[in-house]
Amino acid sequence: MPGRGADAVRRRRGASAVSFSDARAIRTLRILWSEFVTSGRPGQFDPTTSRRVRFINLFALVTILTVVTFGVVNLFSLMSESVPANGIMELAFAVMDALVILYLRKGGNLPFAANAGLLATALCMTYLTLTGGMGGTGILWWFCLPPAAFYLVGRRRGWWWIGATSAVILALFLDGLGGIGLTPYPAFFLRQFLAAYLVVSLLTFAYEVTRDNYEARLGKQAEEVRSANRNLLREMERRRRVQADLEVAKAEAERANRAKSEFLSRMSHELRTPMNAILGFSQLLESDEREPLTPGQRESVSAIIKGGRHLLGLINEVLDLARIESGRIEVDLQPVDLAASAAEVCRSVRPLAEEKGLTLTTSLPEANACWVSADPHRLRQILLNLLSNAIKYNRKGGFVRLEVRAGEGGRWMAEVVDGGPGIAAEDQPRLFEAFQRLSADRLGIEGTGIGLAISRQLAELMGGSMSFASAPGEGSRFSVVLPGASPPEAAESRAEEAGASGSGPSRLIGTVLYVEDDLSNLGLVRQVLKRRPGISLLHAAQGNLGFELARAQRPDLVLLDLHLPDIHGLEVLERLRLDGATRGIPVVVVSATAMPGEVDDVLARGVSGYLTKPLDIRRFLETLDVLLEAGPRRAGGAGMGGAA
Repeated sequence: MPGRGADAVRRRRGASAVSFSDARAIRTLRILWSEFVTSGRPGQFDPTTSRRVRFINLFALVTILTVVTFGVVNLFSLMSESVPANGIMELAFAVMDALVILYLRKGGNLPFAANAGLLATALCMTYLTLTGGMGGTGILWWFCLPPAAFYLVGRRRGWWWIGATSAVILALFLDGLGGIGLTPYPAFFLRQFLAAYLVVSLLTFAYEVTRDNYEARLGKQAEEVRSANRNLLREMERRRRVQADLEVAKAEAERANRAKSEFLSRMSHELRTPMNAILGFSQLLESDEREPLTPGQRESVSAIIKGGRHLLGLINEVLDLARIESGRIEVDLQPVDLAASAAEVCRSVRPLAEEKGLTLTTSLPEANACWVSADPHRLRQILLNLLSNAIKYNRKGGFVRLEVRAGEGGRWMAEVVDGGPGIAAEDQPRLFEAFQRLSADRLGIEGTGIGLAISRQLAELMGGSMSFASAPGEGSRFSVVLPGASPPEAAESRAEEAGASGSGPSRLIGTVLYVEDDLSNLGLVRQVLKRRPGISLLHAAQGNLGFELARAQRPDLVLLDLHLPDIHGLEVLERLRLDGATRGIPVVVVSATAMPGEVDDVLARGVSGYLTKPLDIRRFLETLDVLLEAGPRRAGGAGMGGAA
């Protein structure tokens, strides 16, 4: 049994070796055959020429094999009708065809090779016609020439070969009629053969015409496909370049947007820092009851506060515009009483209207009658912008009217109408463009020219719209349309009053650590905290020192600036949160950084509040009161989110 198994393995191995050898031999034969039919020049010729090269090689090969076969039979008298002389001539013609193939392979001149091959074939067939060939069938080989001639040299030159060979057959026919006896074929046979030869030539010509036309159509279609492919490639390349340009432009726009955001953030910080001291100390002077100001001083301080708040408003408008353009502003939509908001804004601007001698009137629905879906703060901002513009751009003794009425499709409309000089027709298309002040500079009216641009974009963010109509000399009418909303449900319970427990801010006791490097800001906070006598203030001018002081003193509250001279305020915050001794201390960020993305990032880190400079003294004290009343260990979760 083991011997049989070994024999079987050897047989399988031998069969595998044989099959592998056979496959290699077949591949070799295929390579040799491919080189032969292409004359050793694959891919060098165009498709039509390449087909003709293959055809002449195959035609010559078949001719050589046939002539050699008959030459051997005739030469060695293998059959009774064999003629040795014919065998010698046939072998000579085989050599001639072999030379044609060799020339084509070496020289690559297809026209010369084709004509030489046709000449050798015609001479061979003429000889066979004169001698009769084997069994008198030599004349039949003429039918091989028409397809070869038309295919190899074309239709026009092919007829030259057909004409020349027909002349030979015609001469033999005349020889038969004259009885000269050059050919063994009778005249009637030669006549019929000549007719058949011409018919075959015509049929071959018709076939070649049809094939050429078909190939021409195919070539045209192929060229159209190639042209379409080239166009497609060009379009793809163009789109690739456009895509690359778009990506570059997008990257550049993002870089410019980041640069703009960084510039605005830096500008906001640099402007708000000195404004903090200006407005903060001014508010302290204005509200100081222990050392009240004289009427003249109070008037001066009021002017400082007014100018500072105006400048702060301009800063906020620029930041709002930047947020809207970058798509980073969000609105908190909720049911808002439009009439109540309008009445509130009217009360705030009435002193300004009276100061300019204007009549301010309203036409409002009843309370709780017109609810809209809007952001309360942004709605008041829009109405305030429209009313402020109507007052500023008015004539002495003019009027301003605020109307609220129902619109179409369940919407509500607020309109501000003024009796001012109106807006020139050429200026109206630019009215909602940012920083377009039109005639304001000439009239000496304060502002940045971005209030209307912001107001319209805010209205659209809240699902509404803004429009206007104006005529020179007749005043203007600005309309805000907002979607209606259902009234909110009445609250079932209310929070107890802040002082119900009997404790008051004046009795607060605690320690506050202020990490700040700006001495004017420190001085402001120190003066503010004098109104809370029970609160002790610690100060650190650097982040590292602030963290160490917080670990050592365990304050009840940490006020933290972000821009410190040694480390960033967020790093101080992270250290406070990671250290077990300071983890529970509430932290309120007090910074001039007011960009929404940065504020949101800080609030997401779990701070108890975020107050922006310039400080609102009332808001600042309220924040301290809430956190210190809650207790240092509970205030950490109070979450005084938002920026003042």
